[in-house]
Amino acid sequence: MSVTATAPGKLFVLGEFAALKGAPALLMAVNRRVQIERLQRTEAGWEIHEEPDARVSIISIEELSGAPVEGTLAAAAARTLVEAGFSLPPRVLLRADRTALVDGYGQPLGLGSSAATAAAYVAVLAPDLDNNTMVSLAVAAHRRFQGGVGSGYDVACCCAGGLVEVSSQGGRLTRVGEECRPAPPPSTTSGMLPESLVLLVGRGKSIASTSVILSRLDGIQRENPLIGPLIQELGAASEAGCSAVRSGQDRQLVEAMRCFCAIEAELGELSGLKLVPQAVGMIANQLERLGGACKPSGAGCDLVVALVPRDARRSACALMTRAGWTPLELACDPVGIQVSREAPPGAAEHRLTRG
Repeated sequence: MSVTATAPGKLFVLGEFAALKGAPALLMAVNRRVQIERLQRTEAGWEIHEEPDARVSIISIEELSGAPVEGTLAAAAARTLVEAGFSLPPRVLLRADRTALVDGYGQPLGLGSSAATAAAYVAVLAPDLDNNTMVSLAVAAHRRFQGGVGSGYDVACCCAGGLVEVSSQGGRLTRVGEECRPAPPPSTTSGMLPESLVLLVGRGKSIASTSVILSRLDGIQRENPLIGPLIQELGAASEAGCSAVRSGQDRQLVEAMRCFCAIEAELGELSGLKLVPQAVGMIANQLERLGGACKPSGAGCDLVVALVPRDARRSACALMTRAGWTPLELACDPVGIQVSREAPPGAAEHRLTRG
């Protein structure tokens, strides 16, 4: 019996950092997907093949079920399932391919490769889960992998697909160092960008660890009382953008992105984290003259998103290229996580069950 799970990458359109406080955010699943295939291994233990790293890991069932193994997303997903009461199959061969979400050097593109991979691992290991349980466990696995940080919004987007408004369902978001137990998953509401606007994406060359940035910001916030109000302002700007999508207001959405970027730049200066690259500031004023706006997307990778009128698309692309951003040809993927099964004649499937 083979089981295959695929999950799309994602873009943060609005709401980074504010999502950590439960504010609504606007995310979009993109048409680049992670794929993980699960087969039965002849020998005991789990054998994990990961591309594009060409990495092969062999982990015993005792390691997966006992002391936490945090080195890989597969181990994080397995450990999360064990803590949720599932028994693990003793012989597993996993083939994971996230090539579509990394560059030629194996570096993440900033499109949520770890979030998509966490979701796909949980789905391929426990394909019969209902959607809410799957999202909840995938969020917990991803948070475990990242050292206990993250809102889970990126995982929720990868599971749902499409352009989605993501918000907390009232569950307390995990802070650094706290246990990564499943909680009520973030809720998602599908939407569409106003017809008059296009979303452009460009990538620079700087790369940083998302989990490191989030951890540092969390620590700085505890010491600096000015950080919290700025994050609340980010939340208000993100809420305004989500409201604009719900009502189809193009100018309000562009203004929300412009406002969010300005507040994020102020947050970066106050925290010393340089959250808004200089190149974003270089093109923001020029895009504004075209009726558009831009901002960084996510935390860690040097990725920028821009909303511009359709008739200004070519000019905006030229501006972004001259500023040093490499355009990424992306489209919205309306399909979230998918699971398929294929059974050879006479084969029996080992299903994860709660102990």
